[in-house]
Amino acid sequence: MEIDLFSNKKYKKKIISVTNLRLLSFEIHKFIIMYIIMAIISKLSNYFPISFFFQMKFNFYIITKIYLFSLIIDICFFISFKKNQGQYSYIEIIFSLIKRPNLLNILLINLSFFSLYLIIKNIKKLMPGLKSKYIKEQYKIEPIYVDDYEENYYESNGISKSTIYENFDFLFTFCATIYFLFNFVIIKQRFNLWPKLNIGHIDNLKKNIIFIISNLGILGFPIFAIVYIIILYYYHTLRILYLSLNYSSLFLFTYIFLFLSTESIINFICPKINSSTIETISKGQVIRKEIDLLNEDFFYVMHHLKNICDFYQFPNSIQLNTKLLSLENMKMLQKKIYFYIDSLNRKYSNFISKKKDFYYSINIINKMKVVRKISDYLDFSGNQVLEKDTNIEIIKTLIEIMGNIILFIADSKISRTDDEKYTIYSDFINFFIERMVEIDKILFGLIENRKISEELKNDIFKLKIIINNYFQLFKLRQSKYQFIRLETQKIHDIFNDLDKIKN
Repeated sequence: MEIDLFSNKKYKKKIISVTNLRLLSFEIHKFIIMYIIMAIISKLSNYFPISFFFQMKFNFYIITKIYLFSLIIDICFFISFKKNQGQYSYIEIIFSLIKRPNLLNILLINLSFFSLYLIIKNIKKLMPGLKSKYIKEQYKIEPIYVDDYEENYYESNGISKSTIYENFDFLFTFCATIYFLFNFVIIKQRFNLWPKLNIGHIDNLKKNIIFIISNLGILGFPIFAIVYIIILYYYHTLRILYLSLNYSSLFLFTYIFLFLSTESIINFICPKINSSTIETISKGQVIRKEIDLLNEDFFYVMHHLKNICDFYQFPNSIQLNTKLLSLENMKMLQKKIYFYIDSLNRKYSNFISKKKDFYYSINIINKMKVVRKISDYLDFSGNQVLEKDTNIEIIKTLIEIMGNIILFIADSKISRTDDEKYTIYSDFINFFIERMVEIDKILFGLIENRKISEELKNDIFKLKIIINNYFQLFKLRQSKYQFIRLETQKIHDIFNDLDKIKN
């Protein structure tokens, strides 16, 4: 991480410095809010109905430790988020770590694992109902020795044998840590990962708290059932309701803490950053800014693309519209978009032409439904088409950029007449529409092939809806302005299909 906090000279450095300032601001807010919430929960936990589920004692030292461990997780989360590869399936993520080990990723995962483990252990220290001494006295738990020799061995060496309490507690903490690690640290590309609306920080926190409260039962009942069954297996007694409720509350409390933390940090670091710097005074300079689209961090590229997308969202003054639609800007946008489309086409072609898995090469095995289902479950080769430089968030933003530019050309007033404008930009209009058609066909091909994860399939459907909505807007503009002067067969077919859908 570059720690420069106040750079305003270079475009890239400003994005980095503003983001780091936002991260610092988030951690300060988190520190204050965390102590206030913990104090409130500690007070309320002494009264029914909360006391029925758990009790919590406020301890400044332990809460500070929890905050410091969560700070490590936030930094790991932030670095992972910046370098997001757009991977969807857990199996694929694990396989990629084994096949192509990345020391930074391994370090981040290890740091996050130990921090999560220690957070759970320290939250448990705040809960009297989960104190080791209390549980052992309550359930009369003693070490079970095989014989007198084993008991004498432990006594003579001054060590104690682990009991069912230690065994269950370790199992619970370890499994919960693994669960939280995958859900909150090993980043998966989600369609709504990058907020579209710049909602205020307090409003975002309220929204997430309401979401958690409304879905608490959906998560709480299964967790309680699992914990109750496992404790029953270890303790061999039905008098475990309070203990099960305490462990379930520990899990839910950690889950809520991590959920609010990760959702809030995204809300802090993702809002757009003003592109004005000494290096990029005008919007045109931002558009023409040379970016290493293949090797730059996902985070920096996304901010750049979001800036461009916003420039063409609405028409401006005639002077600014003319500058935004300068041929130099349009050619640079073509170049940047073509980079991604070329990469997307190349990946999709490799995916289609790739030799089939060995499960499919033998006809007998091919007829075995169970084997086929297993191989399909493990085969996420289709996911790789929408990863790294062509991850779904980037493709979504490209669709919005191209759609916005086409509508901008149709609606905006520039220093030329509409007839002249539509003639001058006819090639650009066709280029952007046909690139959107290419993306749509690739997305349809991925869905049909089925070698993609279910989550990615759902997001592809959302992308197709966005493309369709833009085509509907193009159709309306065309009937109003006749702005597409060189209507190719592809565009003609698209508009005909839209008419059929309407009818």
